[in-house]
Amino acid sequence: MKELKGAALAAGVLTALILAGEGPARAQAGLPDTVTEPYRRYVQAQDAGDVDAALAAALEAWDNAAAADVDPGVRKALGTNAVDAARNAEDWPAVIRLAEPVAALHDGEDELDTAVAILELGLEAAFARLDRVHYDPMLATGLDLLASHDAVGRGRLVRLMRPSPPNSHRLLAAVDVDALSARASARQEEGADAAIAYVNAQAARRAVLTLNGDFEDAFAILEATIDQLQDWGLDQPQLFNAVFADVSGLLVNSGLAPDGSGADVFSEEARVAWCAYLARRPAVLAEHNLVEYPARAVERGYEEAVVVTGLRIPATGGPAEVLSLGAFGDGTSIYANAVRDRIRADRFRPQCNPAAGALEVRRIDGFAVVDGSPGRSRVVTGHTFAVFTLLE
Repeated sequence: MKELKGAALAAGVLTALILAGEGPARAQAGLPDTVTEPYRRYVQAQDAGDVDAALAAALEAWDNAAAADVDPGVRKALGTNAVDAARNAEDWPAVIRLAEPVAALHDGEDELDTAVAILELGLEAAFARLDRVHYDPMLATGLDLLASHDAVGRGRLVRLMRPSPPNSHRLLAAVDVDALSARASARQEEGADAAIAYVNAQAARRAVLTLNGDFEDAFAILEATIDQLQDWGLDQPQLFNAVFADVSGLLVNSGLAPDGSGADVFSEEARVAWCAYLARRPAVLAEHNLVEYPARAVERGYEEAVVVTGLRIPATGGPAEVLSLGAFGDGTSIYANAVRDRIRADRFRPQCNPAAGALEVRRIDGFAVVDGSPGRSRVVTGHTFAVFTLLE
């Protein structure tokens, strides 16, 4: 596996007085034994150099703290310990699972570098494992944190966007489709516990086939993935967001549904899942919703920016109304104009129920030069990222 490069994270952050204390000290902290006991075992395992035992105890403390709804500051410390333990144990699935929720707790302005370090670690792991289920939420959290503190710069966004998206053409070109097919079949036998790995394997297979123009086989894999998740009784939006992320583009490129909601091309069971997806994630009638990296930004040496847009999209589809637009980083007007131009050009699929209300969504775009030197003769690689979330 590709070596992961995360900044040093704090281990054993919580004070012994609170977590290992007895009587009044622990009672005042309000921490249950289900948190304090595994934390004590985590510290002991750390001292003994037992990385596997440390990880098991750190994960137990983190999960129990979440279940008990303890103070966010305590959960932040426990989560940071768990990320560090997972990295030490080289348990990359655990790193991926932890990175987004733990980084989101580091939301103070003086904590951004720690949040970026955690997310960078998770994104590198997601890149190496073709994990589409977690990649988008992780990167979106990073963009949100940097934009909310107007802290785009100092290479933070470049670090987050350097790991290629799991569906990037460069990465997919090296994928062994036969190996993925075997991996997906094995995951089917393992049931719901392997749902994330199954979705990721199937999504990569489908993306490779789509890239090669094998649209019929790609759509068959899509239907099989939906059927399997429904057989397992899993109706988790995070899983189906990854399943359907690039499906509108597949429907356009294949000619199956170049317009309309696209619901008619699905089986009855799959149609329900697709329509539910459209009700929370608007789909553009195009291959993808990414903005082309602005050449002017590269020419002027601008390397990173985040653009946050509020949109209202009619249930009948068509163009979106821009409710708000904010840009953060250097050369913001260039990036903002690029996003605005893309939004003006885009047309959205209608909802399956045309009588439904308009969707109000937040679109967040990230731009980063991840290779090369702007203004020089070297080749420059600019990555872009875009995701929609419902406005609350």
